[in-house]
Amino acid sequence: MPALCALAVVLVAVVGWRVSRRPYVGVGAAVLMFTIGEFGYENGIRQLFGTQATFIVWGSPSMTYSWVLLLPLIAVLVSIVRGSPSHGTWVLAGLFLAGSTGAKASSIPVAAGALGVTALVLFLTRRRLPWAVLAALGLAVVAQLFATAILFAFESHGVTVRPFSGLEPYTAGAASWVLAFVAFLLNMQLRLAGMVALVWKQRLRLAPEQVFLLGGAVVGPVLYLATAHPGSSNQYFVRAAFAFGVILSAWGWALVGARVAFGVGLAVLLCAVQLIAGPAKVVWDPPYDPLRPLLYWAFALALVFAILALVWRGRFGAVLLTGVLVAGAPGLVMDAAAAHRYPNGGAYAVTALPASRVEAARWVHDHSGPDDVVATNAHCQGVPEDGLCDARSFWLSAYTERSVLVEGWAFTPRMVGLPRGPYEPFWDPALLAANDAAFYTPTPGGLDALRARGVRWLVVDRDVQPESPDLAGLATLRFENTRMAVYALPAR
Repeated sequence: MPALCALAVVLVAVVGWRVSRRPYVGVGAAVLMFTIGEFGYENGIRQLFGTQATFIVWGSPSMTYSWVLLLPLIAVLVSIVRGSPSHGTWVLAGLFLAGSTGAKASSIPVAAGALGVTALVLFLTRRRLPWAVLAALGLAVVAQLFATAILFAFESHGVTVRPFSGLEPYTAGAASWVLAFVAFLLNMQLRLAGMVALVWKQRLRLAPEQVFLLGGAVVGPVLYLATAHPGSSNQYFVRAAFAFGVILSAWGWALVGARVAFGVGLAVLLCAVQLIAGPAKVVWDPPYDPLRPLLYWAFALALVFAILALVWRGRFGAVLLTGVLVAGAPGLVMDAAAAHRYPNGGAYAVTALPASRVEAARWVHDHSGPDDVVATNAHCQGVPEDGLCDARSFWLSAYTERSVLVEGWAFTPRMVGLPRGPYEPFWDPALLAANDAAFYTPTPGGLDALRARGVRWLVVDRDVQPESPDLAGLATLRFENTRMAVYALPAR
């Protein structure tokens, strides 16, 4: 994971440099992507719309992996958009699109949307079809169709069309919808303010590659606002769009005129103020209460910049843009501070995984065949309480690298989006009963039925419930420690 993060940082810088032909644009893009945090100022409450470092880079390694493929894809597609592709360019475009199909479902829709916007703008401005861009769009569509049919088996995995679902938790009336939308733009999109400066500076006369980057930066948030997902995974469209937007934003900052010293000084000052102020208190009454710190600080900083505009003439535009771009600098610092107060910074609850479980799972890995199926009595996170099973349990399949007959089921496609989320019961109670009977009320016929399904190993977590004493007479105890036991089913 650290290697992927480092590679992603380098790729943002290199791609930003190659696309803009300005090395400092690449550096600025990397800073905006990974150092400037969300504009939040809600110290201690870092999950308004998700955070880049705590929630994404650390909490979703697949997002970082997808950037490693998406960023070079952007560089390749820019060559096509500029009208100077070689045969190798098309090969690379196909390879990076193919790799992106399995990296993250958010990558190709955003890239395809960027190509679509570019094709439309070029057609309207040049009055001829941009065949190269349309061909690249065709490749992206083919890649998306492949992912939809082969990788996702036409499952939506909980994604539905429901406009503004991500804003709903903070709304209570028409006025609060406006506040929530403004808060979203400030929180997630302020680091991309350089795009506005670039468009203004060039008086809407953008180069094709700039249109492409702008298209990707806009399509991502639009897809987020148009869709819903029970786990808020639609926000990954925004994260994919950052790869486009930070390059264009840094490009705009470079065109206006860099003010690095002012930016560093303001960032340090804002971080210090937030750390001294301490965590904000939120009561969720009214629902938009968590947005208040963000909106108050936005108003306060707007007043400060307005006063500076009156007393600081001349190059104030560059100073203003620099100040706006670094206004989110405390976000990353507050993420780090929150990590000292809350497990994992509050992004996800950290679930302890006992060494005894890891030891048993690794033993199974070392003594089983790749096609062996494992059965277990551990289906929940921890030991179920009050009959509620949090079925987000997948440690056994991870450490054994083997298929498990019934482990946790919360992340299966048919369960995503159900009202009770991970607490929904298993959809096949007969199979679950047969699985658990092998541990608690074993019979020769029951074990034969499991073996017919490919099961070769029974992994017992005795803290969940000890196995029946009869099991030792029907299967062979091969491993045990202070908590776990592993039985091998006899050959038929």
